[in-house]
Amino acid sequence: HVPCGLPSPPTWLLCAAFLFGFGCAGKRTLLMGQVRTELRSTSTEQALAAYEKGVKKNTERVDELLNLGLLALEAGQYDKALTSLNEADKLAEERLTKSLSREGASLLTSDRVRAYQGTVYDSAMIYYYRALCYLLKGDASAAPVEGRRMDSYLDVNARESKQTEKKETVRQGGAGV
Repeated sequence: HVPCGLPSPPTWLLCAAFLFGFGCAGKRTLLMGQVRTELRSTSTEQALAAYEKGVKKNTERVDELLNLGLLALEAGQYDKALTSLNEADKLAEERLTKSLSREGASLLTSDRVRAYQGTVYDSAMIYYYRALCYLLKGDASAAPVEGRRMDSYLDVNARESKQTEKKETVRQGGAGV
């Protein structure tokens, strides 16, 4: 049952969201195969249970926390979804502040030294899914706050992206001429 007469999030959206998080072969691929099978049979609760069983209890992976949040959202467990999404957001922010030292280490060793901090898209979607959770919980006053946070976050990233592009143009010797 969904409050406010809102439709439940489509299962295909979850399947698409999971595709960005997993590309490695092995245990995670098998886990995601099981989750996709459960989702296709519209058993979101079983998919969530399978995923929770397959990831570490206190995971420190942004993508796993996002997936947990999305599965919990789809299963109607909005508080669990918010908890996972909040943890993903906090972890992504922590990883962003630590990324400079890891960048240096990865130059000397391997890209595997860098922990996945999520993309701009991942972070923006955290705000979106939190807003959706609040709406589905019937908390219409909290949803617009998440929308404003997402808007502000995207504005800041757009400005930073433009600054980076300008700096790169200058470095390459073409100041727009």
